[in-house]
Amino acid sequence: AFTNLSATCGAGGTITVTYTVSDDCDNESTLTATLTLEDSTGPDLSACTVVDETIECNGSDNESIADAWNADNIAALETCGTDACDTDATFTVVSDYAFTNLSATCGASGTITVTYTVSDDCNNESTLTATLTLEDS
Repeated sequence: AFTNLSATCGAGGTITVTYTVSDDCDNESTLTATLTLEDSTGPDLSACTVVDETIECNGSDNESIADAWNADNIAALETCGTDACDTDATFTVVSDYAFTNLSATCGASGTITVTYTVSDDCNNESTLTATLTLEDS
């Protein structure tokens, strides 16, 4: 009975079934088999709109601008992914963002590239990279 599925994560799990085979003389043999439904694929991020962005540098609060850009990307990635094996997945997002990684180009302007790692309920991961450019135009 599929209701005997022992869930592991997402829609995955295991179910053990015992088969009994009888011959015409009522001799029986049994065989046990286990089916494992496993989610080993990271979240699908193709619908996510986290993209490279260029923002005008104002010189005084570039770090606040970059912090907000990173926070907005994390918030978007927590809700935009899908998981074929888990229709109610909760995604965990981490980034390697640090404003000190800003690569200066001219004055207070520069670029920073951030890698976002999105994990599903089964700890499968997908990554997406975005670059923020603070420019002085």
